[in-house]
Amino acid sequence: MTVLVTGGNNKKISSAFIVAIILFSMLATVKLVDEVEASTTGDLSITNSSPSQDDFIPAYVATYFEATIENNHNLVSPIRDINWFVCLGDEVANSCISNSLDSGIISVTNMIPGANETFVSQDPFYPNGLNETLTVVYQFDELDTNPSDDVFTFQINASLLFSDIKLDYDEDIINNIPALVERDNKRIFNNNTIYTIPFSASANLCNTCLVNATVGWQLWTHSESEMLKESYQYSTNFPAFSFYRTFTMNLPDFSFEEDGEFTLLYGIFDSTGNPHGDMFEDNNLHSTQITINSDMDIKIDSLSPSHNPSSTTYYYGIDMVTVTLTNSGNNTALNFSLDLIIDGDLGNIQSCFITTLSPDQQRSCSFNMQVEGEAVELEARLPTQFLGINDFAPSDNILEETAEVIVPQISSSIDIVNQKEWYTDNELVSINAITNPFAAAPVNISWWYSGIINIDHGNNIVIDTSNYGLGSHNFKMIASDSFGNSESIYFSLFVYREIEIENLPYYDASAISSSNTVTISHQSAYPEPYETYSIGNGKSPLLLVGFDMSDLTNNQSAFDGQNWVDINLYLDELLPSNVDLDSIEVRKLDSLVDKNWEFFNSEDYSYSTNSELTVRIFESSVILLIGTLGEPSVEARNFTTSLISNGNFLLTWDPVGETDSVYNLGWNIYQRLVPDFGGTIFPSPNEEFDEVLWNDLTDNTFRTFVTIEENSWTDLQAIPDGFCASYAIVPVDRKGDTYNRLANVTMDDSGNSTFICGDSTPPSTSLVNLNHNWEFTNDSDCFNTLKDWNICYEITLSWIWPDGENNETWNLYRIEQNPNGIDLTLISPVLQNIEYVAGESYSYTQKGIDDEQIRPMKTFYYILTPIDEFGNERTVAIYPSENVERVHIQDDWWAYNQHIIPEPEPEAEPPLGNDWLGDFSDNMEQQEFKVAGSITLVILCLGIIMLALISKRLRRLRKVVSARKRRQAADSMANEFDDFFE
Repeated sequence: MTVLVTGGNNKKISSAFIVAIILFSMLATVKLVDEVEASTTGDLSITNSSPSQDDFIPAYVATYFEATIENNHNLVSPIRDINWFVCLGDEVANSCISNSLDSGIISVTNMIPGANETFVSQDPFYPNGLNETLTVVYQFDELDTNPSDDVFTFQINASLLFSDIKLDYDEDIINNIPALVERDNKRIFNNNTIYTIPFSASANLCNTCLVNATVGWQLWTHSESEMLKESYQYSTNFPAFSFYRTFTMNLPDFSFEEDGEFTLLYGIFDSTGNPHGDMFEDNNLHSTQITINSDMDIKIDSLSPSHNPSSTTYYYGIDMVTVTLTNSGNNTALNFSLDLIIDGDLGNIQSCFITTLSPDQQRSCSFNMQVEGEAVELEARLPTQFLGINDFAPSDNILEETAEVIVPQISSSIDIVNQKEWYTDNELVSINAITNPFAAAPVNISWWYSGIINIDHGNNIVIDTSNYGLGSHNFKMIASDSFGNSESIYFSLFVYREIEIENLPYYDASAISSSNTVTISHQSAYPEPYETYSIGNGKSPLLLVGFDMSDLTNNQSAFDGQNWVDINLYLDELLPSNVDLDSIEVRKLDSLVDKNWEFFNSEDYSYSTNSELTVRIFESSVILLIGTLGEPSVEARNFTTSLISNGNFLLTWDPVGETDSVYNLGWNIYQRLVPDFGGTIFPSPNEEFDEVLWNDLTDNTFRTFVTIEENSWTDLQAIPDGFCASYAIVPVDRKGDTYNRLANVTMDDSGNSTFICGDSTPPSTSLVNLNHNWEFTNDSDCFNTLKDWNICYEITLSWIWPDGENNETWNLYRIEQNPNGIDLTLISPVLQNIEYVAGESYSYTQKGIDDEQIRPMKTFYYILTPIDEFGNERTVAIYPSENVERVHIQDDWWAYNQHIIPEPEPEAEPPLGNDWLGDFSDNMEQQEFKVAGSITLVILCLGIIMLALISKRLRRLRKVVSARKRRQAADSMANEFDDFFE
């Protein structure tokens, strides 16, 4: 087709030039906005940034960009994103965007009209050791109605010689001063008091940088119109690690002479350095408001009886009055006295000297009450000036009271240390007398036996039971105060003979008796495996411990209804560590074989601690301990499923944990069959445990139970064709409970659960050039061994190894019958598990001197069978084949001994010189020839006779046939006239 073009060449050139200009403009525009989307509504402008133009940033610390945005529109702005770009050198916006070395996003939320806000980048910029000028570009991802302010470009400097010290602006340094008192949520300073104030900051200095900073504080009026005091110190002790590292240091000691509200400005006021001082000064100073108040206010809080602050009656005696006072001011009071005046007796003032009382500190002083009566006047008094500072509320420095004072009762009692129901006849019993501490002192204590024999004085006594014999003994304690009042306490001690047995650290037991022939018998046993004893409630039978008390003289039970046996069971030693001791309960059985339990009376057992159980029995009993048996501390680690021959599997594992515990019976092994293309298998123990799923997967998949000592199991059950197996091994405790949470399963090398398919196919590898050689050695040394030349034969087989399967081995068999179709399973190989290298030659020799089967005139079949890495062996032999070699050993002895063969006798001349007649004559002498000749003559005679009979019958048959033919001819002629006469 021909196209007609009109117009000159100038027009064509102009058109092409215009199109090129348009395309170039479009590309430049796209390059400038860098994938900026279509315009959006509103007018947001980027007005500033931090860091800003020519600022320095550290070379090894992340920098977060902060963009200042202003909404110039009269509507709320939509949510928008700013893309930031960083490039090397001083670049224009579009060039920097296209060659940026890092980028990120600053999200801008909705802004009301006229708002001016700062937004921080979500992603930091890491200079990664850069030491040069960088260009930063901020650009909205969508241009708005005024795109001229939607791009912001500036330059910063990444420096390896960066120096910056910045304060922690989130810290309230006033909280760092421990001794300040707090009033109305303000912590108060005192005037003329020196305070050490620590503050926190962080420094980013290069390793070679040195900064000398002026650290200090300035105290200003509350309105910050006038500086009142200042203090500075110089420091160069800042961490230099090229990243911001926090440090703490103290300001110069602070103090001021006046009370009031002030502003404390603190931080770094100036710095010099090498090569730079602090490169950012706007993060060096911070201010906080402080209050200085030194008011003094010490007040008496209460005047009360020491025995009971809420009582209206005082007791007569020592330290019977308590006065409490508090420092409610802001200053510490030093070295003053609190006085107590009773009944206005100024000559008998009691004083309590106080050396220090800090703000909000409370103190108590005790005074003696030496007056008795119904209306005793009490006055507690404090001074009104402390260290030259007047108490601004002196009205609470005096407290008066009129009260009744009585003589308290003795209220005596006794405390028998480690009191028991009975004591042995060789025991020390400590008893303490207890009296009212407010009783009129002194209080005298005396001890009496049987009410009439004084045995001791004092607040305590030790009674030796060996001095009193067996039985019940009565004692009395008498307490008397200084007014002559007295009280008596009576008590009794029961002394018996004690019988003890120990089986520590598990248990011990004791009983009382008046006989030396009584003993305690004991025995223990574990519950029968899988026996629940009908307990329920999720608890398991744990241990059986039986006790009895018997008389050795008659072997009868010594229980008489009045005695008992106390048993201490130490549960943490008796029971395994996975038992919850808080769940332990006791049941009573009649014997170790009894299964029907009953409850103990609640008063007959107790728990002194959660690991010690005390039981009292009044008859021969077996204690059944039950409780919650937690997960066993046992695991089948390194659980491996390996292929073996005939498609079977060998499961191996390492029992780890408390494998010697009788509470861990063993392992349940489960098998789940799935198609070879996949299916639901046992999940990996690395996944989150799902009890419902595990219960479903182990239902109807149980294969076998193995004891805890076992570490392998061979699965000889054939798997159907097209199916594979996933195995799980689960611990089983003594009750028979399984713990699927502790299961291990068939997994692959990556730790994921998987299934494994069996391999029952033996290899079909064939040997190369299998052949043999046999020889008679004619060795006299061999003959001299047993004086038998037949042992001097040997067979040598040789072949070349083929390229077989992975880890393939071979067995060599030898039989003496044709092996075609024979299964060699029950035959022992001559050589086993022969390893080889493909392509190499191999030979094997058997000697008659070593093997009594190697003898002349014998035939052997040597069969080589391949075995794969799983043990599958091709045991069915085929003959002939490349793997079977037939060996026949001839008698080769005569080949070496022809010289000893005797010469034969000369033969006789045959009759008439005819060899045939000679042979016939020789044969006539043999019995076999005679029998054969007789049989031949008999057969010949019978044949002649039978031929005559057959000839006679043949002639008769011919006559019969001729007669039948004539009859048929006559009938045929008679029928010829039938048509004529019709």
